[in-house]
Order: sequence, then C-alpha cells, then structure tokens
Amino acid sequence: MVVLALREAAQGCGCQVHLAGPFLLSCTHGAAGARVAFEAEVCQLPSGQGLSGVKFRRLWGAPLAFRDIAAKVSKELELRGEAGR
Repeated sequence: MVVLALREAAQGCGCQVHLAGPFLLSCTHGAAGARVAFEAEVCQLPSGQGLSGVKFRRLWGAPLAFRDIAAKVSKELELRGEAGR
C-alpha cells in the first residue's frame, strides 16, 4: 500500500517510475541537462510499531535537482497520507 502511494506521488510529480523490487522504485525526473535518477525504497522504521518510511538514494544527476525532487515527492506522499487519515 505504501509502495503504491509512493509510486502515485512520484508520478504526480512528473517522474518516470518503474518497480525495481517489491519495495523499491527506480525513478528519473527532469529534462536534458537537469535530469536525475534516484531510487526510493520503502522500509520499516526501527520503532517496533510497524511504521514505514521512505529512503531516497541518488543514482546520478545534480545533487540540487535530486534534493528538490525528493522533497517534492516526500511532500506529495505526506499529503496523500493525511488525506487517507
């Protein structure tokens, strides 16, 4: 369920997304010259309460472009989570 919400959030932010594993998305975003590729992985937080988190990892592209799109996807995911409450 979290993976689906993450995929929808990334696509909503203009990312090209494909499932690279059961809990891992491989994403690209941007136009030529400002393109970035990254992975977004859903993982369980160590709190022991069954909470999930998302870890972003830049594969290539400008660090600033990565930071911007990761923040945008995170914000969109957070908004989707609040709508489901």
